Amino acid sequence: MKKNTWTWLIIALSFMAGMIFYSSLPDTLPVHWNAYGEPDRYAGKMFALFLIPVIMVLLMLLFKYLPKIDPKLAASDSTLKSTEIISQVLMLGLTALQGFTIAYGYGVQLNIQIIVIPFIGILYITIGNYLPRMKSNRFVGIRTPQTLDNEKGWRKAHQLAAKLFFWGGFLIILTVFLPGMVQIISFLTLIVLISVLSVIAPLFVAKKS
Repeated sequence: MKKNTWTWLIIALSFMAGMIFYSSLPDTLPVHWNAYGEPDRYAGKMFALFLIPVIMVLLMLLFKYLPKIDPKLAASDSTLKSTEIISQVLMLGLTALQGFTIAYGYGVQLNIQIIVIPFIGILYITIGNYLPRMKSNRFVGIRTPQTLDNEKGWRKAHQLAAKLFFWGGFLIILTVFLPGMVQIISFLTLIVLISVLSVIAPLFVAKKS
């Protein structure tokens, strides 16, 4: 992927944020929250501030080298462009999570679900929007024997999965307005349903192909 300037800019800003706020934050910061949005695990601020930027760099390296392994992926501009946009949304979400950690260090008390749930919803909507543009390959998309061995099956399966992710993403965002445990159960149920249905959808599509 050659046109990933914006993605690297997001990563650079994430590293800069860690360096700018490092000296003024407490020695320990939360790195994990329980189902109720309460921090239940802490770590040194070096780890807490720079874990996310490091993860982002590793993800970018993964996205960069996958096309070198799979010629089909390298040959498809639409797949590479779609993956790049999805990765940018992912990076923005991770940066928002880092910002949440920094804000918490300054005493801002917010429920992490306000960040995580909309982020997951937006990510799913983005995936749903770009899934149909992905061509057959062995690393990105709905990869099952039915899709990898059948170009028509791949296309139909991704069109169906795209609708599941797109509309499921909106439903996920709406769960942020639900109370307590109802929110958690609804959120997790939607995640599981979208994932499972997207995997088994090719089985039904293959029978019609």
